[in-house]
Amino acid sequence: MIDELCPPITVDGRTTYPAPSPGRFMARQPILDAQCKTIGYELLFLEGWNNTFSGEPNQATRRILDHCDCAFIGLSSLTQKELAFVNCTREALVHGLVTLMPASSTVLEILETVEPDAEPVAVCTELHRMGYALALNDFVPRKRMQSLVALATYIKVDYRASDATQRCAIRQQARGTTAALLVEKVETKDDFTHALEEGCKYFQGFFLPPPHDGPRRIPPRRLSHLHLPTAPWSPLTPSA
Repeated sequence: MIDELCPPITVDGRTTYPAPSPGRFMARQPILDAQCKTIGYELLFLEGWNNTFSGEPNQATRRILDHCDCAFIGLSSLTQKELAFVNCTREALVHGLVTLMPASSTVLEILETVEPDAEPVAVCTELHRMGYALALNDFVPRKRMQSLVALATYIKVDYRASDATQRCAIRQQARGTTAALLVEKVETKDDFTHALEEGCKYFQGFFLPPPHDGPRRIPPRRLSHLHLPTAPWSPLTPSA
């Protein structure tokens, strides 16, 4: 999904929309279970065709939340009615931006930069109560993360940056909770086989289908822009 539209051109009374330049894209990468069935997609905001984003994380999160508003493009058109995994910064959590996404089909990926102090833990507790699934991104086992582990549905682990011992420690920390390991950067068949043997439940990476992106013009009837809230959001006073 391309981020911005080129302005319309009117010639002889007929209005057309020129093809936008390949600048910024919404992409998705599938997340599969042990049977290689797609359970959802991580939504990615990319700069150009090289499948990377080098900007500020809050900006990327805001753009994804903006584009995924159901009144704007329709979330189901991106995920085929599967789960949408969306990266969440501390700002997106504590300001309530993530509540723009439907709880029934959204997994909030809590970035590793979010420290588990009182404020984000309180917000995540309320989001969990509201029905949002939570994933802990690039997880490293630490005792102080236990309050978030207890709320999580998924614990995302970088397969390339971890080893079997670290992944075993993560499973030990998750014992007694509902959190399941989701390994990303699964790049070979051997990676997939080894992670499966270790007890990992979900998988993401280039051994599996790659991120899909491509230009698509947003229909004119959906061009009303979303105004994101800027005031602090309190988990004690959730929106109606």
